[in-house]
Amino acid sequence: MFDKWTLRPCVAGSPTAAAANAKKAAKLALKRPTGDPVTSDRLYSDEECSFLAACVNYRQQYAKPFMTACDYLVVAKSLGYKLTSDAPIP
Repeated sequence: MFDKWTLRPCVAGSPTAAAANAKKAAKLALKRPTGDPVTSDRLYSDEECSFLAACVNYRQQYAKPFMTACDYLVVAKSLGYKLTSDAPIP
């Protein structure tokens, strides 16, 4: 980091370096998420639990670290869900 007035490198412990570090910390604090909705203490319905368990089984069976949208559709179809013509599409 450079001192913007003299274009000299900031020395650790100098007031300019401390200000630069504080500015970096403030930027990082704004970028950090406040909470993860996936891991929050939320009660899942039985259907949600079965879907999550089926997703975990699918990932383990096919050794996938992440699932694609198509993978989620395969899991939903395997649980018996299907798209009907009267279902509203968001």
